[in-house]
Amino acid sequence: MPMTTAAPISVRQVLCLFLQAYQYPHLGNEDERESQHREEAARARAAHALPDANDPPEFTAWLSVLANPASQASEREAVYFAMLDDGPAFGLPIEET
Repeated sequence: MPMTTAAPISVRQVLCLFLQAYQYPHLGNEDERESQHREEAARARAAHALPDANDPPEFTAWLSVLANPASQASEREAVYFAMLDDGPAFGLPIEET
């Protein structure tokens, strides 16, 4: 049986997936599960993320925290806050809430 490999994805795209999971609206219990599912999917894609020469150095640091399930909640929150503050300057789409 042939093994399939995940298509390459950029670090920027994976960060966007994490940010979408973080910004997913939490209106009920099912929404929390959906947000967690999205974060797990982003973490799985992070294993195949390829940096771009134009990526700022912050991207690598942010991805290493978000892709690590052992990261502390405070570390993840700090990354998400930084992404929300600096993301637009780096070309990350930020949803207005």
